[in-house]
Amino acid sequence: MFRLAGLLKFVFLFIPWGLYSQTFVSTIGTSLDDIADSPYELPTGDYLLHIYRGEYYPNQMHSYYSDIIFKLDSFGNCIDSVLLDESRFYYIASLNLFQYQQNTFFWSTITDKTNVGHPGLMYGFISDDLEVFQPTVIFDADTGWAFYSCIVNRQDNLVFIGTEGALSGSESHNVVWELNPVNGIIKRGTIERNYYTKIVELPAIQGYHLGGFDTICQINYDLEYEGIVFARPMDDTLIFYTDTQSLTDSTYARCAVGFEFPAIIEDFGVGIFNQMGQRIAGGTFGKSDTSDWSYRLDCHSQDTIFLAGTSNYPDYEFEQIDSWFGVYNINRFCDLNWSFYFGKFGLYVLSDVLATSDGGCLITGTCWDWRNNPNQERDAIIVKVNDQGLIVNIDENDKPVVFSFLIYPNPGSQKLYLECGLSDGIFEMYDHCGRNVVSKHFSMGYLVLNTSKLANGLYYYRIISGKKAYYSGKWIKK
Repeated sequence: MFRLAGLLKFVFLFIPWGLYSQTFVSTIGTSLDDIADSPYELPTGDYLLHIYRGEYYPNQMHSYYSDIIFKLDSFGNCIDSVLLDESRFYYIASLNLFQYQQNTFFWSTITDKTNVGHPGLMYGFISDDLEVFQPTVIFDADTGWAFYSCIVNRQDNLVFIGTEGALSGSESHNVVWELNPVNGIIKRGTIERNYYTKIVELPAIQGYHLGGFDTICQINYDLEYEGIVFARPMDDTLIFYTDTQSLTDSTYARCAVGFEFPAIIEDFGVGIFNQMGQRIAGGTFGKSDTSDWSYRLDCHSQDTIFLAGTSNYPDYEFEQIDSWFGVYNINRFCDLNWSFYFGKFGLYVLSDVLATSDGGCLITGTCWDWRNNPNQERDAIIVKVNDQGLIVNIDENDKPVVFSFLIYPNPGSQKLYLECGLSDGIFEMYDHCGRNVVSKHFSMGYLVLNTSKLANGLYYYRIISGKKAYYSGKWIKK
C-alpha cells in the first residue's frame, strides 16, 4: 500500500455543523477522474470513503482505476488516505465497507491480472490507521465469480450473492456463499434461475430472500432454493429493482425505477415487502418532466428510510446536461417525511447513501462541471445532511441558513422552479427597489412560478417556513 496524504491536491468546501448534527459538503478532486463510491461510518464518528481514481478512456470497455480509501472526520476534513495494492477493472463491483466482528471489513470482486475474464473475491480488514490485515483472495481458473452484495447473518457469518462464469463466456448462474474469515467457505448454494444481485435475511422464515430486477426468490439457511415468491406483473409501475435493505425480521425495502402509465417518465420508486414475498406498500417520487432514478437506499428504522438516486438521469456517462442528487426520506407506508436535492449546475450522479448515527445521512456521488471543464474528468462529492434533510450553518445572528434548495433556471424567462427539503413555506421575490412582486405558498417542497409578466432585470428572493427565513438569493429575468 502507498500513503497519499500530502501528495495529492484536494479541494474542499466546508460547511460547519449546525444546530442538531454536523453537516458539510466536501469535494475531492484531482486532474484525474475521481469517482466516489460507498461510505462507512466508524464508531468514532469519522467516515471512510472508497474512491476510484484513474483516467477515463472514451469508447473503451475497460479502464484501469486505482482504489483509494479516504478517512474523513465528522466535519468532512480528509485526515488520512491509503492506496490499495490491488488494481482491477472498476466496472466489475464496488469495494464495500462495513463493521464486522468489531472491525472494519472490506470486500470486492477483483480481476485476476493473469486471466482477466475470470474474476474472484477479495476480502479482509482495515485497521484504524488504514492498514489492511488478514487479506484473502479467492480465484477460480475455470469460471470465476463476480459478487454483488454481502450481509452479516444472525450466526455472525458473511453471506455473499453473485454469479459464476459471469465473464468467462460460459453459461452463468447465481451462487450464494456463507463464510467467515476463520473457517473460510462454510456453505455454497447454486440458483439456476434468473439473475439476483441482492440478499436480505429474514429470521421469520429461517432463510433469505434474493432480489433480482423483477423477481424475488427464497432460499433456506442451508442455501437451498425454495422457489420464486415475487414476480413483477406486466402492468406494474415499479420496474428494475436494485438495492435492498432489511427493516425488521420479516420486512424489507427495495428501491426501483417507477413510472406512471401511459407516459414513460421514470421516477424514484420503492416497495416494501414481507416475509411471504408480497409487496405490502409502494410509491413513486420525482418530477413529472425528468427521468429520476433511485438505485440506493439505507435506513435507521422502518419509518426512516432514505431513498436516493439521480434526478434528470443522463442517457450516457458524460452527457452534457444538468442533473442533481435526490434523497427522499419515507416511512414503512411510503409516506414522504422530507426530500433533499443537491447539484443542478453540472452533471451530478449519486453513488450511495448512508444512514448515519445522528439520524441524518451521508450522500456520495460525482460532479462533472462540463461547462468549465471539457475533459471527461469528475470530482467526488460528499454531502452530510441532518435528520431533517438540511445542510445548515450558523450565521452571525445564530440563525440556521439552509443550503438544500434548487432555484432554476437562473437566469430564467417564462417560469421559475423551486425544489427544497422543506415540506411547505412561502416564496417571496422583490425587485431592485425592494418592492414585493411575488408571495407564493408552496407545499411538498415544490413550486412552479409563472414569471412571464415580470420585467427583465435582477430580483431578490427568500424562502420562509414557520415564520423563519431559511434561504435567500438572487434571480435574473431575461
